[in-house]
Amino acid sequence: MVWVPIALSRDVPRGTTRATMLEGQRLVVRRERRTIDVHDDTADRTAYAATETGGMIWINRAGITEAPPVFLAGLSIATLPINGDWPAVRRLLGNPVPHGDAQLVDVVLDGVALMIGWHVPAPGRVVLHVTSTDPGNIESRALLALHRLRAQAEATS
Repeated sequence: MVWVPIALSRDVPRGTTRATMLEGQRLVVRRERRTIDVHDDTADRTAYAATETGGMIWINRAGITEAPPVFLAGLSIATLPINGDWPAVRRLLGNPVPHGDAQLVDVVLDGVALMIGWHVPAPGRVVLHVTSTDPGNIESRALLALHRLRAQAEATS
């Protein structure tokens, strides 16, 4: 997949810089006004294509210049690190089919419709970035379901 979510939009407010890991590589995310800059944390500071859609910040390390997919922005629920791998988490979610161009799945977890983007910071670890387009009061139910998912994933990994 080309586009990988690395943070929820709300977690990188204007004028801030945030570090994250992606497959063992340290990345720096900077938001200035309406632009998002993502580069690696090396001396040459390789920059990557970055965008914001669906309430998440996405990068493209493949160098493809095609426009990213557009996803509806919803309520940001949580960024949830899990000591486990994506295949195990995906099985627990019912094996949803990921979007063709992005690391994103649509699922219903305990009756809550969620969009879950994920990235792998290091082997044996996955970080979920979760939003919901449901306008109802679902945040607490979603958080309980996500914590239960993490407990199950960590128990099976």
